Amino acid sequence: YITGADFNELVKSPYLEGFKEKDYEVLIMLDEIDDIIMTNLYDYKGKKVKSVIKGDIKLDKTEESEQTKKKYEKLIDLMKEKLKDDVKDVRLSGRLKDSLCCLVAEEGDLDPQMEKIMKAMGQTIPGAKRILEINPSHPVIEAMNKIFEKNKQNEILAEYTSIIYDEALLLEGSKPKDPVTFAKNVTKLMVEAVKSEE
Repeated sequence: YITGADFNELVKSPYLEGFKEKDYEVLIMLDEIDDIIMTNLYDYKGKKVKSVIKGDIKLDKTEESEQTKKKYEKLIDLMKEKLKDDVKDVRLSGRLKDSLCCLVAEEGDLDPQMEKIMKAMGQTIPGAKRILEINPSHPVIEAMNKIFEKNKQNEILAEYTSIIYDEALLLEGSKPKDPVTFAKNVTKLMVEAVKSEE
């Protein structure tokens, strides 16, 4: 299941990509109370109930995924180091197919929607760090890995890592950590793309 306020936004959510590809049904729940109910519901009529934005989801368990993990291991370590103050972990995603990245919560953590509801009710919420999942088949990750293999110290790797994290925040409905830096980085990429077309 997935919870949120806007049906059209949820249907296009990167969290659903892997499930759509496998033709798995996902409940889309739009009422604010759904977060509270679903957090405490572990099974229904013998079926295990699971949030698509929590935990490590593996829809494909193949030997290829182990090779992919090994291929990107050092790049992921670099990203973890750059984002150590913001995320609990960086890992390859089993749920993403087209999108570059997403933020997920651990199984027992509150999801972002629930955090927002509780904050709106005046509750103090301890800031739990989430996990950044990246899509290993995305061209950006492949390009970053090539840059990393040539020069681990290349400054562009830090910029890209920052942009990826901010993109993940936007996709979950939050604002970038530093909107000004995010805007500058995106503008810089646009300028570089325009120059390469000339």
